[in-house]
Amino acid sequence: MRNDLLNDARDALDESIEVLSLSIEESVGTGIELTEEKQCITIPVPGGWQIILLSTLKPNEKVEVTAHELGHLLLKGEGLFAVSCGDKDEPETILVSEMNNVIFHHFVINRLVENYKISSNMHLDSRKNILKNGHELIKEYRNETIILHRIGLHLLDLAITTTGKDKRIGELVNLSERVKEAFEIGQELLVYPDLNLPPGEQWRRIKEFLERLGYDASKAHLSGS
Repeated sequence: MRNDLLNDARDALDESIEVLSLSIEESVGTGIELTEEKQCITIPVPGGWQIILLSTLKPNEKVEVTAHELGHLLLKGEGLFAVSCGDKDEPETILVSEMNNVIFHHFVINRLVENYKISSNMHLDSRKNILKNGHELIKEYRNETIILHRIGLHLLDLAITTTGKDKRIGELVNLSERVKEAFEIGQELLVYPDLNLPPGEQWRRIKEFLERLGYDASKAHLSGS
């Protein structure tokens, strides 16, 4: 773990950040439930945050995974808001994580490389799996609008964080009108021009995105507000 990145994130948030490693078995007892697919999670705790990662990760993997989570917290401290949805049973909840990926990832990845010389290859490789199975997913969920919207945002996240994949991304986007509308509206509203958008403008974009896709924006809010 890079102490300079950890300290910068702590200073930006003015809150504590603790990094813990747990086995899959240990995580089950805490309610976190890490898996080989879900290798890391960041949770709020009194006075700050805990980053909990899978103890079986290799040392270089732990550095990269922890840095990615610290990058999210650093930008949060600098005023980039995430989207939250309080009720896990609401359909909007299904979209929230991918909305946050689009909002944050290109800023996080660029900052980690430019300021801390840390790549995001592990993270990007896992995200690229959809390029292999996306056709089957879109076919399987062809009648599930919200899943198709989520896929559209996943593809948008890849479009703005990877290079050389434009043709494959375009092929998948054009397989479904629902995938395409989420991709295009997300590109218009959730890919921010810079990090300095006022909270009101961030919320306007998030609200408009949800409403144009037919969701209830009142179910969502900016994280921390």
